[in-house]
Amino acid sequence: MIHNEDHSEHETCSKKNEIVKKLSWKYRMPENCDPIEIFLMHLKAKIEMIERLNHESDNKHRHQFHIMLDARDVNRVSAAVRMKMDSFCKTFLKRIENAICYVTILVTGEEQRKKMDKLYGNSGIEEYEIILPSDVVTRNLSDYFSV
Repeated sequence: MIHNEDHSEHETCSKKNEIVKKLSWKYRMPENCDPIEIFLMHLKAKIEMIERLNHESDNKHRHQFHIMLDARDVNRVSAAVRMKMDSFCKTFLKRIENAICYVTILVTGEEQRKKMDKLYGNSGIEEYEIILPSDVVTRNLSDYFSV
């Protein structure tokens, strides 16, 4: 299996006098993000789903995703994959900002954390954190990540 994914309703919170229903989406990235097209296709579908839910809510509340990426198999990202990711982010940046409230990325070690931080730091996604397996245990995130 190249990837696996799951999503569920996570929590409701109040943000600037509006109700935001957070949905969680967990996704296991393929080895070195290749092929990236599968992830981008799923991400686009999730963005469209959020837009549809927000349209149907008649401004009573908004929906957004908390994306949890298992990136433990990502040790390097090729230039071709990075270009596809950058292109997608530039094309969908405003829609991404509206659909995603936070991204949590699970990695195996400090070196991988630095690489992923550089990758996401350049993506335009501002609200993210990169965690290690020990953080999963400490913060009781085992419902989202198996370590």
